[in-house]
Amino acid sequence: MTTNRRSLFTSLTTERLHVINTPRVTSNGAAVSPLNGQAVSNDSSGSLLQYLRDSRPQRRLRPSPCPSQISRFTVAIEKESRGYILEVFDGHFVLPNLGPIGANGLANPRDFLTPVAWFEDRELGRDSNGKGKYTIIGKFQGELFKAQQEHSPFDVVAWHGNYAPYKYDLANFMVINAVQYDHADPSIFTVLTCPSTKPGVAIADFVIFPPRWSVQEHTFRPPYYHRNCMSEFMGLIKGNYEAKEEGFLPGGASLHSMMTPHGPDAQCFEDATKAKLVPVRVADNTQDLETSLLLKILVVLVLYLKGKTVLKNARMDCMLNSSQEQLLQAFMFESSLSMMVTKWGEEVCQKLDKNYYKCWMNLKKHFDATRRIED
Repeated sequence: MTTNRRSLFTSLTTERLHVINTPRVTSNGAAVSPLNGQAVSNDSSGSLLQYLRDSRPQRRLRPSPCPSQISRFTVAIEKESRGYILEVFDGHFVLPNLGPIGANGLANPRDFLTPVAWFEDRELGRDSNGKGKYTIIGKFQGELFKAQQEHSPFDVVAWHGNYAPYKYDLANFMVINAVQYDHADPSIFTVLTCPSTKPGVAIADFVIFPPRWSVQEHTFRPPYYHRNCMSEFMGLIKGNYEAKEEGFLPGGASLHSMMTPHGPDAQCFEDATKAKLVPVRVADNTQDLETSLLLKILVVLVLYLKGKTVLKNARMDCMLNSSQEQLLQAFMFESSLSMMVTKWGEEVCQKLDKNYYKCWMNLKKHFDATRRIED
């Protein structure tokens, strides 16, 4: 199993973000045991995950569904794969509290699917050094370890309990949005959340920005200029993000640390303030049911605490050739914790956009204190 992974960001005590580059992943005698935390990952390369085996069932995964809650697993991918990974080391990902929305909306429980049972009785024997030919790669305390055994770990014939593997197709997400005026909070796009011990505060939210209608009246429709008490890490699989149509490339990412001002670029502002407020479709070029990429969510055991904090604002286009034809949608990892950019993310990858701030340089002042708004 050949996998190259680089950390982009490390946060205070309970989470870490990675970029993953997998030139070749084989399932002949290798498995991974992610004993370190829960992980959410996005495949941004156009490669399709053919099979995913864990120590319970085997699942064939088509584009768009996301598998979750995996113990030991192995994958078989058609070609090179790249993506984003968020790890949390405290709590578990759960469905958000719907509040006044009621029983149905956002990611509905009925759309989370569990697989049929599968196992393999496979003996590989020992090598010339007397070690088993099946390699188990485990993660503990932020480090990778390996162990070797003679047989496949996917030999669990029966088990019971309610901590089951599942997958979810993001195309089933039920969008809730403002239909009269103003903006609803982006939390309405939350697929899964990892709550903290403080009510209403999340260690991490996994948020998507799916195709939808924009119909608000008397409203600046793009995401407005703001500061946030949360850190916002955004990624783009394909297409254009509605608040920054130029320079934010598929496979890239942006980090706006807590209380860092940000919002639409100058061109987006000019276009939105002059546009007629008729119903329009938003993000239609960021999702396709037949060609959307696989999003993988791996939910595992919580064991590890580590972290540093530094306030940093950065943007990277680190991962994807923009010619890829397969797509999913823009997403965001949002956290109440501060994150720092690692040396690899800031220097080694050589993809840091040091001119990011220039997208706001042409914003013009429109405020006039002498102007009176007529009733």
